[in-house]
Amino acid sequence: MVSETPTLMHFAAKYTLRHMCDKLLDLPDSNHACLLSNVDGQRPSQLATVNGLDDLATRLNPQHVSPLYITSYY
Repeated sequence: MVSETPTLMHFAAKYTLRHMCDKLLDLPDSNHACLLSNVDGQRPSQLATVNGLDDLATRLNPQHVSPLYITSYY
């Protein structure tokens, strides 16, 4: 089931928790969370933009997230 905040990254972006987003971005596979859309079709970067956090939205943009820990889930 897809929800409004399917990942901690979505939750942190929605509730403007900048420091939490920064910590989550340091974790392996954080880029995967940045690529997922919620039930409304929004990625964490879009939630940050809606909440006026343009600097955070830039850091959460999948193009700017480090792909160092990409793993296969298949």
